[in-house]
Amino acid sequence: MGNPAVSFLDEPTSGVDPVARRCLWEAIGRKLKQNISIVLTSHSMEECEALCNRLIIMVNGQITCIGSPLHLKNKYGNSYNLILKVSQNRLFDQSFRRQSYNELEKKIEKIKSFMLQTFPTSKLKAIHNNQLEYIIQNQDDYILRCSEIFDVIETNKEYLRLEDYSVSQTNLEQIFLSFARKQHERLEDVLNEKIEENTTEENETNL
Repeated sequence: MGNPAVSFLDEPTSGVDPVARRCLWEAIGRKLKQNISIVLTSHSMEECEALCNRLIIMVNGQITCIGSPLHLKNKYGNSYNLILKVSQNRLFDQSFRRQSYNELEKKIEKIKSFMLQTFPTSKLKAIHNNQLEYIIQNQDDYILRCSEIFDVIETNKEYLRLEDYSVSQTNLEQIFLSFARKQHERLEDVLNEKIEENTTEENETNL
């Protein structure tokens, strides 16, 4: 309205159904192409990644980080998600089904051993039939790039009997949740300090 140079939107898609949300995103995107600046607040990291070229995350009313989505991922995304899909014989004959399951178990154990030796910081998140989900953490003395993980898995794809795999970086939602946990921990510390102060005052009053 009035075609302003700068617009401020406070959680514009809160409570909006998916179809209307997508339409609003497209409308905002068209405005951005007209060199109009838009400042919006949101708890949806999907929305931020779709619309924003610069993000700010605030904790307890203070700015804790600022930058592009890619910059935040590179700086605070200290882990990778690795999904491995093991090749599986599709045997429907009852007499061969147990044999197929035994072979699958052996393949999974082989992958577990390989991951433990190759990526010491990897943790098995879940197993769904013939699919394994891993989280590979970066540490100060152990830093991996996504391309390095991809190269290792691609080189050993036949050895591990993999049907398919995917490697992805920590998404914005996970980064946002990590900052949210810090906010929760800080609130707990403040509450504990208040409780200790009140307890001390009560004890002094009783004396």
